[in-house]
Amino acid sequence: VSHPTTALAPPRGGATGSKLDRFGPTVDVILSKLFPAGFAWQLASSITKADPSSASFALTTGLGEATGVLGGHILYSIIQGAMTKTSVDMDSTIQTAALLATGTICSGCSWQPVVNALQSMDLPFYAVFAGTWIACTFAFNFGLR
Repeated sequence: VSHPTTALAPPRGGATGSKLDRFGPTVDVILSKLFPAGFAWQLASSITKADPSSASFALTTGLGEATGVLGGHILYSIIQGAMTKTSVDMDSTIQTAALLATGTICSGCSWQPVVNALQSMDLPFYAVFAGTWIACTFAFNFGLR
């Protein structure tokens, strides 16, 4: 079975692999998607002149985050292919990156409005954290559909 992204691939060591082997896919996701997404979201929030409570801010940061995921996945796949001297199926890589980016647009655009709404209710940090996590996870999965 072919897996278009390491995030969906089974653990490298298989069912009998060591626990260290299981960290490989997690590290792949962190390096290829989470860091670029966070960097691009922060960059977009820094360059926009929009108020953090505006729809323009949410859209700008969501598009920035999605751009980070798209570019991060493609770039990481190319680097990984070059380092392992294996060919990269660019059609599959771009398709996977685009799919992940569409989910990321939804979660990235919803993050700040969700945080603002939950903070306006004077909720403690852990409640804002949990509510944002749940809402953004839902939004990401909604964007994949």
